[in-house]
Amino acid sequence: NDELVSSNTTFTTPALNSDTTYTAKSYNNTTGCYSAATEAAIVVNEIPAAPELSGNSRCGTGNVTLNVLNALNNVTYTWYNANSTQVGTGSSYTAENLANTSSYYVTATANGCTGASATVTATINAIPEAPTASNVELCEAGSTILSVSSPVAGYTYNWYDAATGGSSLHTGNSYE
Repeated sequence: NDELVSSNTTFTTPALNSDTTYTAKSYNNTTGCYSAATEAAIVVNEIPAAPELSGNSRCGTGNVTLNVLNALNNVTYTWYNANSTQVGTGSSYTAENLANTSSYYVTATANGCTGASATVTATINAIPEAPTASNVELCEAGSTILSVSSPVAGYTYNWYDAATGGSSLHTGNSYE
């Protein structure tokens, strides 16, 4: 189809929703001659959907890894912090030495087109206070009851046979 759509040096296409090709030819107004045709192909790329994300949490300061679920190979995922500073690319991002709960957002880019962003949270949970238990003295061999002083509602107390690396002996406010 040789329908003339513009005689200007620039041409704004109508809204396009599929790939198409336009042809440009030079025309000499004096001689009435046309040049050979040059094609300008237009590829309409799909804008990627906002990524589906998986947050994560930890107790106390440390690293928290966040992930894009069902990441696609031909898409670049760019991670940003709450200040809109780029902090990483890829299907996962590890926030290092995080001390406070923080939000991140991620964009997906494919074929030069960037879609809407999605937000994910890296949660830092407070470490509970260590329980207080009273020492007990026995006058002779036997058993006794050890109890947590002032137990906190919503906490579970686990009793071990060593401060670190020990075996779990009992769960509850007291141990006999």
